[in-house]
Amino acid sequence: MRQTAGVLLTATVLSALAPLAAHAEKPFPVRESIYTRHKYDRCPSRGAAEGGVTRRACLGVGSVEVFWTADDDSAAVWFGRRPLKESIDLGSFYEPDETIEWRLDKSTGRPVAAVVRYRVGQSVGALKESRVVIYRLEPAGASCVMAVIREPRASQKARDAVDADAASFRCGSSRRRDG
Repeated sequence: MRQTAGVLLTATVLSALAPLAAHAEKPFPVRESIYTRHKYDRCPSRGAAEGGVTRRACLGVGSVEVFWTADDDSAAVWFGRRPLKESIDLGSFYEPDETIEWRLDKSTGRPVAAVVRYRVGQSVGALKESRVVIYRLEPAGASCVMAVIREPRASQKARDAVDADAASFRCGSSRRRDG
């Protein structure tokens, strides 16, 4: 009788834990966002880079640094301690909005991606279109552009892309998604 009760108790505990084990197989359950606003001119200066480009940095969610770079024609943001050196490919004239959407790993609360809307156009004074750029934020501090999304419904498409692909996306080896 005691042995049967032990087997039943073990079976009950294991069946109760089965959903948790299935959940743990996923690299991280993304499905939560936090929004922050960062004003370029209020972020501390990090000096001028080559070619007259100015750099500033602010602290974002999870202590991820947000680096702003700007020249006369465009401005961009990059994230983390080790951003991949790559072109953002938005044309000649673009500028990020001040709001950053951080997609979080619900189990750790750490950001796995940053989503930024850019205004783009044919000249500095005519930034009439928009693109949403997804930056993959890797745990070791690397970051890169995971995707550039066009309207319509770019924000929702970006969230869906992060939730579906961020866990397997690797900076420097995975192919950027454009659309």
